Amino acid sequence: MSGRFRLNICEYYRAEICALQTETEFANLDINFFPARCGRPPITLAELNQESSDSPDDDYSVCIGSACLVHLANSTEAASRVQIHHLRQCFSLFIPEVLVDHFTLSGAYLCTPGWLVDWRLQMSELGEDQAIIREIFHDSASKIVLLDTGVDPNSASLLREFAEYLDLPCEVLAVGLDHFRLRIHNLLLQKQIQVLQQQRGRAETADQQNPADYAMALDLLSELPRSETEEIVIDRIEYVLSMLFAPIEYHLLIITDGKADKLRSYQPTKTKEEVIERLMMIDRSYGVTEDGAGFFFKVGESDNTIAVIELTACTQRESVQHYLNLCLSIRGIVALAIMNARIFSDNLETTRKLQEALENVKVLRGLIPICSYCKQIRTDKGAWQAVEEYVSSHSEAVFSHGICPQCIEKHFPKFVKKTTD
Repeated sequence: MSGRFRLNICEYYRAEICALQTETEFANLDINFFPARCGRPPITLAELNQESSDSPDDDYSVCIGSACLVHLANSTEAASRVQIHHLRQCFSLFIPEVLVDHFTLSGAYLCTPGWLVDWRLQMSELGEDQAIIREIFHDSASKIVLLDTGVDPNSASLLREFAEYLDLPCEVLAVGLDHFRLRIHNLLLQKQIQVLQQQRGRAETADQQNPADYAMALDLLSELPRSETEEIVIDRIEYVLSMLFAPIEYHLLIITDGKADKLRSYQPTKTKEEVIERLMMIDRSYGVTEDGAGFFFKVGESDNTIAVIELTACTQRESVQHYLNLCLSIRGIVALAIMNARIFSDNLETTRKLQEALENVKVLRGLIPICSYCKQIRTDKGAWQAVEEYVSSHSEAVFSHGICPQCIEKHFPKFVKKTTD
């Protein structure tokens, strides 16, 4: 990737970003963490290190956030120097917006590990009277929910401290980094598209061979940054290859964990097994086929190939080297698109599990009137129910009956004596 990709993001998400940077595709991110103050006051261009417009043409700077970016989102000056991604709520970095809405509408006060580290500072800004602060929260929140990304082992204990301070129940929702990874991955994919646009511009300026090919590639690749499943992305890649090169035969081998996974072929002249064996044996990153009528290239990092693409018998044999060069300029986008699709699929599964968990959870809260003697509970309609009947009708709990040792001794003394003897 040419140029520099700078990501401006809230200081509260430093740990999550650091976790991503241990992964190959995020290792070269240039990060600027702006102050965490939730728009009080809004972030300035100076705090994004974007106060100067003297940056290289192929630099790509993006800023992502919510309330803190309201001022910049409407600024013409900011738009000329940094791409602003303004979110309705920052929590949609970690879970889909539909889940954010579900929690907020149910009265949940959402928080993240980075924010919890500073929860006492946040409360001090509301004043020193704990009773008043509790009243403020009780008016709008029924519980505290931690979106646990797994980056801070102290988050759960901090959550309990915060919840006790507010006298509110709390729960932990283990969301991991899948959704966050997908968000950042999409930004990288957009960067690759921008780089290709710049390459196209330079090609046209230098009167490079067939600059129209770059224009077509851009138009076709513009669909790839979407969040879609791997099967759909592979369909799109096949379409791009067909439209750009019109090969008589091609093969697209998807590799997962170092093993051949899926093979897509067009008019193959060999069996599936033969094609897979040949493509897996390729030890070069790219090259022209032996007959000179086609080319191949690998997609992914040198130590982590995720696809091998081979096009043979191109209709314009004299353009094979040009086509290969074009493919090498876009293979980074292809790699990110495939990785993005895999992250998206993982995220879909995570979201499904979260939604399933939410649908299956009912929580008893508030004051429950219970008889001091028989322990029956009074319902909202004034009727009295046994504890197990009441709890079962207000939660997903299911009772199974047994008998404790004390009650065995009290109600079945003969049995106790018999077993003792």
